[in-house]
Amino acid sequence: MLNLMSKTVSKTWLQQVLSKDVAIVFLPLLAALLLDAANQFFVQQIAAEQASDSLPIAGRGFASIALQLGFESLPFFFAHHLVMSAKTLRAKAILQWSLGYLAYPMLCLILVNQAEVYASWALLSAQGWLFMVLASVIVLMLKRMKNTETNNISHWRQRILSLDGAVALTVIGWGVMMAGMFMNEADPMRNQPLPMKIDFGLISAEFGRFVSYAWQFSLLALCAGFIFGFNRYVLIRKLLAEHGVFVFLCGALVTVLLLTPTFGHIILAMPINVPEQTLLPSEDHNPFAPVNFQVVFWILVFTTPVILAFERQQQGKVLAQAASEKTQSELQRLQQQINPHFLFNTLNNLYALTLEKSDNAPEMVLKLSDLLRYTVYEGQKEQVPLSQEVAYVQNYIDLQTLRLGDDFSLSLSLPNNMEDWKLPPLLLIILVENAFKHGVEKIQGASELTIDIAVKDNLLVMKCINSLPLGDAENEGGLGVANLERRLQLLQPNVARYSGRKVENNQWMSELTLELTPC
Repeated sequence: MLNLMSKTVSKTWLQQVLSKDVAIVFLPLLAALLLDAANQFFVQQIAAEQASDSLPIAGRGFASIALQLGFESLPFFFAHHLVMSAKTLRAKAILQWSLGYLAYPMLCLILVNQAEVYASWALLSAQGWLFMVLASVIVLMLKRMKNTETNNISHWRQRILSLDGAVALTVIGWGVMMAGMFMNEADPMRNQPLPMKIDFGLISAEFGRFVSYAWQFSLLALCAGFIFGFNRYVLIRKLLAEHGVFVFLCGALVTVLLLTPTFGHIILAMPINVPEQTLLPSEDHNPFAPVNFQVVFWILVFTTPVILAFERQQQGKVLAQAASEKTQSELQRLQQQINPHFLFNTLNNLYALTLEKSDNAPEMVLKLSDLLRYTVYEGQKEQVPLSQEVAYVQNYIDLQTLRLGDDFSLSLSLPNNMEDWKLPPLLLIILVENAFKHGVEKIQGASELTIDIAVKDNLLVMKCINSLPLGDAENEGGLGVANLERRLQLLQPNVARYSGRKVENNQWMSELTLELTPC
């Protein structure tokens, strides 16, 4: 039995890991891992070339490094999966993340200092750990931003994680990374290529030199960022959107011809340049070199489809949000129509009892009060427990039974697991109201009503069978049924359905099917 449970749990976890959503969640971590693997591979290749002895390193390819880093990074992936699976970012989820991303690296650091065998084998570095932390934190920020309502803080998060924010973080990150790489050589411009590694100890010891490199590379990256921004907000949004492709191409040509020498002179003014080599793409002191124009041109070529795709996605989100708001507005209007519709029917019943001077009138007032309280408070929610909705239906039936007396008979069948499910409010009552209004109340003498509510998997099926007056061909739906069909179309267009038809023994059967939400 335990073995079977273990296999079931393992299978469930494996299915979650291999699912589409989880694979996308792990993608940034995989990118960080492969980036660190590529970095270590190139560092080893450069070291081999400089030592003129590539045999010890040639046997260790990129795949081997990536596989070992993947094995060493398993706690990162596992901790990331646990915190992403949590519904809210609470103490338990934070502790799980900390065990993977803080406690595990500390243990590795202790092993490196204490065990020479492990130190010679391990590939996980501070730089790789930093890549993994950044990837995990960004994914968590995106998840939290998606699950929280818009406010001032989330608005700034949205700005940071937008396309402009991503570009800005990328160019600044590139500048900082290049500055770290240039710290590896005393005269980096004359000692190319540089090893792709960042020595945090060296940065701490010579922080002034690092800052000098960082601002120069950041300025170089901002030049590329400016080209992106100019392309998005001027060339695409103004020229392409408002004046067409030809004007856009002319604007792009002017941009290449004017910005290339302008940025070229700015880059040549940086102190990092030496007579033999500069940071220009042409690597000389000529800002008008053809390769410089080509670089600006290709930045425009590569950023244009990205911007257009993002703009289309944003426009799609705006249209989807507008459609959602319109749907919610219509649902609220339809839901509000139920209150007066039900109230009118019930007040008619109460009026009939008062005319008869019935002793049941006070109890009926209490029932009516409970029903109205439910419609006012619970009826405005998006989802309510199935048990509450059924209790509301039962209260309505009790209210009707008080008025109809012994001539009315009821058969009611209910599911056992109603506390486990939720559904939109005030849907089931419409079938019952319709059964009374157009069936039971019109009958002189004995009448019957059979209600069967069943839940299978996550689907609710409600059948309502009521007596019909002699001579009636069908049960008129009226406002209630029209309201029900429209709400079902808006809420669950592909699942929910309503049908009504006359059955044998002069009875009318209404059937409702809708999808439930687990509590």
